[in-house]
Amino acid sequence: MLCPAHLCAWDGYDYDTGSYIEMEHPAKPGADIEIYDYDDEAWHDVTIISINNHGIDIEVFDHDTGDYRTFEMEPLVINRGT
Repeated sequence: MLCPAHLCAWDGYDYDTGSYIEMEHPAKPGADIEIYDYDDEAWHDVTIISINNHGIDIEVFDHDTGDYRTFEMEPLVINRGT
């Protein structure tokens, strides 16, 4: 199933840096994905470390900065259409 990026994007917030982020899709711990960081307007390669609080809190390792980051994600709503 193909889905345009703007329809599959998942928004979150990094309280440590004060920046909004976006990831294209949810992933499992151990997965390598890309996130878009609105603070520096760049894509970052990250590895998912853990997912807590029913998928709302996500800890990642940011390979581009060398930092561990925790995002609070918006609840994910899947629209299955009619």
